[in-house]
Amino acid sequence: MRILGLLACLTLGLASPAESALRASSPMMGDGVPRTGAAGPAGPQGESGQKGDKGDAGAPGSPGQRGDTGGQGIPGQIGPQGPQGAPGKDGQSITGPQGPQGPAGQAGASISGPQGPQGQAGTAGAQGPVGPAGAPKRVERYTATSSTSTTAATATFTWTACTTAPDVDVITTWNGDAMITGGVTSQTLSGATLLVKRSKAVVLGGLPFENAPSTAITIRVICN
Repeated sequence: MRILGLLACLTLGLASPAESALRASSPMMGDGVPRTGAAGPAGPQGESGQKGDKGDAGAPGSPGQRGDTGGQGIPGQIGPQGPQGAPGKDGQSITGPQGPQGPAGQAGASISGPQGPQGQAGTAGAQGPVGPAGAPKRVERYTATSSTSTTAATATFTWTACTTAPDVDVITTWNGDAMITGGVTSQTLSGATLLVKRSKAVVLGGLPFENAPSTAITIRVICN
């Protein structure tokens, strides 16, 4: 507003209050005549002008000195437990050296338990291999008639000589109701002698057999 008032005074040829005060305080007027008057009272303060544009930012100042280190703060509270981590890798298995042998322990008490039940019979084993063939055997029969003696009715037999002692068996036969049998009294590799007997009716205190003269009897010879 003040600037507009000055412009108006200049346009109309009028003196502004500031210019009039300047002339009044000046010792000379426009006509060159010196004049000195008493200073007039100060006029009222003019209105404030419009705010000017913001100036450029000033250069940054030098950094201030570092302050003293503050005291240690109060320790914070323990935070919540974090999640469990993944399991670690298996460690390497290393066998340590064998330790010294410990002292022998005391012998335990000998306690016999009750006898267990009898086990079941095992399964039959596999049949063994067939043995080697034995030496060939001679199995032969011979028949002879006993002598006529009533006290010692004997029958004599002969055969091809055996290589080992023969086994001579008497074959018992029947003659009606009488049994014909006998016993070997002597034998060799090639023959034998039999005492021939027959059964008889038993009388009180008597014997069941008697000599059998002129009686046929058969034997079996087994030998190599």
